[in-house]
Amino acid sequence: MLAKAGSDSLPNAPLEHSRHLSAMTRFVERARQATDPKERSLTLILRSAASGPAKALLSLGSEIREAGVMPKIILAKLEPREELEQLAALMTEIYGGTSDSGAIRWTKNPKLLDAHEQAILGTTQCWSGDAMGRDPSRRNSLSLFAADAPDMVRLAELGFTALWHAAEPVSERRLIAAVARMREPDAFPQEDPIDFGRAEPAFANFTFFRH
Repeated sequence: MLAKAGSDSLPNAPLEHSRHLSAMTRFVERARQATDPKERSLTLILRSAASGPAKALLSLGSEIREAGVMPKIILAKLEPREELEQLAALMTEIYGGTSDSGAIRWTKNPKLLDAHEQAILGTTQCWSGDAMGRDPSRRNSLSLFAADAPDMVRLAELGFTALWHAAEPVSERRLIAAVARMREPDAFPQEDPIDFGRAEPAFANFTFFRH
């Protein structure tokens, strides 16, 4: 089943959050009783830690931990600061107090911003949002929820895997440092550039670029 959000994302923000929270709650309930580890799989491709699925994850942090879910997250932006710190802290708790879990990656290469936001919740639920490089407040923003859609989930998994390999691993400590670097760039030395040429074959044949 698919549903599309309204034409203006700002007035619909409370409704959108409610829908993400509802989808995440159903996922957690299923994950608690799952015998198949795939039912506890949660992957997110997000514009930032302020995106709807990230807020739902933060709202259900305790339940996520208790269900044995180990999320993996790809972020396009290492901001806003408060939400990023909250997300990093939750991921540190979920992964047993280690800040180097490697469960958060960053699409540092601007070419990857053409990828769309998405959430995969277990084996049958997924959500697809707009391109990460677009203004989230623009009208007619794409937002599609799918339930009981294993074929769509499998396709979304291909996109996530491709983008995961193309993104840069970022530890919790580096996430917080990156926020500080954005605020005071002159106070931090430049990092070595990343060779994204090796990553290009990983996503060249997949369809998470929908333009």
